[in-house]
Amino acid sequence: MDLKLLKNQLDNYKRKGLFRKNDREKDLAGKYLEKARNNLIGTQIDFKISSDDKIQKVLEISNFTEYDWVIIKGYYAMYHAALACLAKLGFKSENHNATTLALEVYFVHSGRLEEKYVKVLEKARLEKDYVEKLRVAKQERVIAQYNVSVDVEKRTAKWILETAKEFVDRMEKLFEEIKIDEKNEQF
Repeated sequence: MDLKLLKNQLDNYKRKGLFRKNDREKDLAGKYLEKARNNLIGTQIDFKISSDDKIQKVLEISNFTEYDWVIIKGYYAMYHAALACLAKLGFKSENHNATTLALEVYFVHSGRLEEKYVKVLEKARLEKDYVEKLRVAKQERVIAQYNVSVDVEKRTAKWILETAKEFVDRMEKLFEEIKIDEKNEQF
């Protein structure tokens, strides 16, 4: 997308106070990355337990599937990794769309990050939103005819798990590059 258009969209979030410069975020950047890694580990654990009857037997549970939580946690692993890189630059984002736009403005257009990671984050957010809406609908019994196929959830969860790992690894690499650039006083 055109950089000028992206910056204009990001400026809208700035005016709303949802994306702003905040140098205190630099001190929290490592914590965001740590949270991303912990979310990823939780995603891996949930996926493994959900797909392995032997583990379920050891844990004395049965018919346990938390693929929906794998999807949600996987997305948040990616989201917190993205926040870590933005925080390293001294930015605070309180909006998922603003975070995605900022990744594109500050990293993709500068050639520091491949565009595919922005696309993956957007797709993961859509999957997470779908799962969350479906969970609410099920809880409220608004749409009883919805019977989410465990196979579909499992495929999506597997995709999120693999993608989140690659995404978090890439964000960690970018995070380290930002540290190097700070020493050289350049970005």
